[in-house]
Amino acid sequence: MMNSVSEGMKEYTGCPVADELLLAGLDDPLLIVAADSGHMLWTNQQGAVWCGPYAAETAAVQGIPPALAAGWQHLTGLTVCGRLCCADALAVQWRGRRAVLLRGRTDTGKKEPPAENAQAGVGAPCAPRREDERYRIVYDTMAQGVVFQDRTGSIVCANAAAERLLGLGSDAMRGMDSHSGSWQAVDVDGSPLPGSAHPSMVALRTGRPVSGRVMGIRHQITGAQRWLVVSATPLFTGGGSVPAEVFSTFEDITELAAARRELALYSERLQQVIDRSPLGVFLWQYQDGRFTFLHGNPASEAMLGITVAEYAGQELLEMLPELDPAVVPAEYANVMRTGIPWHSEQLDYADDVISGAFEVHAFRAGSEVLCVMFQDITQRKRTEAELATVTSLLQELIDVMPSVLVAVDTAGRVTRWNHAAESLTGISAAQAAGRELDGLFAWPAFVRNLLGSVQDGPECAHLEDAAWEHDGVVRHWDVTMYPLKEGGGGGYALRLDDVTSRVRLREMMIQSEKMLSVAGLAAGMAHEINNPLGAIAQAAQNCLRRMGTGLPANLHTAGELGLDLYAMQTYLDRRGIYAFMEDIRHSCSRAARIVSNMLAFSRTEKSPRSCADIHDVIRQAVVLAETDYDMKRKYDIKRVRVRYDFAENVPQVWCSVQDLQQVFLNLVRNSSQALSEQAGHAAPELLLRTSLQPEGRVEIRVCDNGPGMSEEAARRCFEPFYTTKPVGEGTGLGLYVSYLIIKQHQGTIHLNSGPQRGAEFVISLPALC
Repeated sequence: MMNSVSEGMKEYTGCPVADELLLAGLDDPLLIVAADSGHMLWTNQQGAVWCGPYAAETAAVQGIPPALAAGWQHLTGLTVCGRLCCADALAVQWRGRRAVLLRGRTDTGKKEPPAENAQAGVGAPCAPRREDERYRIVYDTMAQGVVFQDRTGSIVCANAAAERLLGLGSDAMRGMDSHSGSWQAVDVDGSPLPGSAHPSMVALRTGRPVSGRVMGIRHQITGAQRWLVVSATPLFTGGGSVPAEVFSTFEDITELAAARRELALYSERLQQVIDRSPLGVFLWQYQDGRFTFLHGNPASEAMLGITVAEYAGQELLEMLPELDPAVVPAEYANVMRTGIPWHSEQLDYADDVISGAFEVHAFRAGSEVLCVMFQDITQRKRTEAELATVTSLLQELIDVMPSVLVAVDTAGRVTRWNHAAESLTGISAAQAAGRELDGLFAWPAFVRNLLGSVQDGPECAHLEDAAWEHDGVVRHWDVTMYPLKEGGGGGYALRLDDVTSRVRLREMMIQSEKMLSVAGLAAGMAHEINNPLGAIAQAAQNCLRRMGTGLPANLHTAGELGLDLYAMQTYLDRRGIYAFMEDIRHSCSRAARIVSNMLAFSRTEKSPRSCADIHDVIRQAVVLAETDYDMKRKYDIKRVRVRYDFAENVPQVWCSVQDLQQVFLNLVRNSSQALSEQAGHAAPELLLRTSLQPEGRVEIRVCDNGPGMSEEAARRCFEPFYTTKPVGEGTGLGLYVSYLIIKQHQGTIHLNSGPQRGAEFVISLPALC
């Protein structure tokens, strides 16, 4: 405790923020004045009350002379501003300036009781004369202890305050001196203080006053050590140069010393908190609208890569030149003006020394001090940016997926809604967000059923090939619903995959198997049909030969029978028998060609390719269409005007003639059927046009003036098994097979059509160079 008191009375340099916060909470009036000018630098609330109009900053303090640094100890007892009596003084460093801390007391007036006239050597004077009651009242009621001692140092009398502070009555003290061992006096450093060093003995010995001497004594009643600040004044009589008596005034500063110790301890702890804080801390002094750097903690040095000592005394924009004057300094000034803290989530800064993103908190730590706490959030911002990028990428992936993806929270409200969901429902993600899924769209029954199943249990629910007619189109869907884990917020997800193509492909594979079976059956039937056809054709041929006159055997047999062969021929001719026989022969020939074609189409091996004139291929396809019995019966192409517009410079193409004939036959058949359905309209016409394109490709256009196709039919016409014909009249494979054949020839085929605009199939094939 001795050392603590000693340290508390020495010159003190501390953290201004800690000083101001702690000093402001003390009950005593406190003033800090500049040592060089005597101007007030700071006062607490109690000091402002006692100093009255002199409490304003930089106001001169009455009675405090300049140049206090050397003689601050002698200010005890000084009356300040006519009101505040200085009870103690302490040299301090206040924000880089040498200053004096004054602690006032509220009892003002006479501090030294007048002594009676006494002759040298006649003994020490007593208390003030009884006839002067004013002095007696002051003497007896003073808060300070007063002790009179004679020239030998023996105590003559003491006032009531001295009795209380020393723990002895006046009678018990009378005759005692400073050398009495009962005082157990100690110096501020805790070492024993001899009687000769007591202020009263020093004043008697030197004849000069002693002011503000701090010493410790043992209280005679409690035994506790008390700390006193003592002043001793020698009195002279008769103009003598040797003191005849001395009176000492003292005040108990034990609590003040303890407060100083606590102040030092709190200041040290606060300084440790600041220094050990993981956040960077800057302290700025704010005067005349300018911020001057005061202090920075080790974390700020490590964070910024600087040494704060190099920036001491620099102004804000001098230390941080890249700050926008209209933002940060203005916000700092607003904090000092209003006392409202300021927070910036991200303050980007970069100069030759310091760079990064920072989170900043600024608050007022005193009337002239701004505390700024900050942390480097560069890595956090980088991580947040990367997270935002990943989140954006995931959202983009979700949006571009062909599957319909919808996420729903535990309350059944939509949280995710991708582009496929927008396309299916016609509802945008913004419109769907936060709305209940069940009432948002007319979901099919199987989706609503799965909604209930996934809500009742933790397992996934799945449904395959669910048919759903939406906007007049039947499509097939795979539907999956699965719960989301709690880590993702809970709820569940809905996924719909359009598997219509898969279902149709499966059906096509089944149909292909059937077609293969039919092809095999057709091949077998063709072989079986060829035999009777050959017999019929041969029989018809033989009949014609045996009715003619060119064979000797015919003439011989007719002679034997008495038959005029020439007359019989005339009869047969007139009756049309020969025409019938020729029809039999022609029909057998045609049937043979049909069987041959059936056998050719039923073969599975790749058709041979060769150079061919595309014009010949087209004409042969039209001839095949004209001889097609089914087309004659239903929609005879001979009733359609067929026009050819062939370019002369079209080169040959490398192709399978048979395959391309099949393509053009399919196109001509489709156009003939479409033209047969527009009774009462313009005369049906089919245009076949060729041209050589600049990129060296041969283009063929098959155009008709029929009723055209709807947008849906035009879009899906090349899909397998898609047909607009009634059930039993079409397989939906003609255009699909044509598409495959053209693709195998490295070509393209597409349709231009619309309602009442006819149909135009455009085929592009590579030319033979």
